Amino acid sequence: LDTLDLQEAKKKLLQSPLIVSVSLQKRPPSSLYVDYTIRIPVAFALDFVNTAMDEKRHLFPFSPFFSPKNLPEIYLGPELIKNSLEGFQLKGEPVDLAFSILEWVKSFEDGSFRIQRVDVSSAYNPSLGQRDLVLRLENTSLGTLHTLRLSRLGYRKEIANYFKLRKTQLHVSEDKVIDLRLAQLAYIE
Repeated sequence: LDTLDLQEAKKKLLQSPLIVSVSLQKRPPSSLYVDYTIRIPVAFALDFVNTAMDEKRHLFPFSPFFSPKNLPEIYLGPELIKNSLEGFQLKGEPVDLAFSILEWVKSFEDGSFRIQRVDVSSAYNPSLGQRDLVLRLENTSLGTLHTLRLSRLGYRKEIANYFKLRKTQLHVSEDKVIDLRLAQLAYIE
């Protein structure tokens, strides 16, 4: 304990992507007190194996550090991930877009659905016909999926329209693909 350099030990612990902050104290005659804070997972990073991210978009290993959780998955795809990854953190417009969609959908939370996945891998596709965001919502009581195809610029209105449609017209007992990218239309497959 006498030869332990607390600053060096703290520096090594902070190199772990899981640890946010740490403090160390020597407690003579032979104890070391370690107080640390770990990141709180808010979504899985589907582009990686066993990887979660916190609200600040830091990536860290999920298992074996956390119990199983039903967190939403975020998928950027190979093209967007290479421009968004800086060390252990995701940065840039595609990541901000995915988190913005998560926050917007949570504003409609009523306990009847769970956000399963936000896929922004085609959000910046040069072809307008192939450009979309994909949002997968699971009906929590029936286990059915609604896959929404949304536009990058109009997703807020399109999601709001989906929840209006869901209340009045949409049978939630079946899996559906719903394309809301065109104004005033909903293509339901």
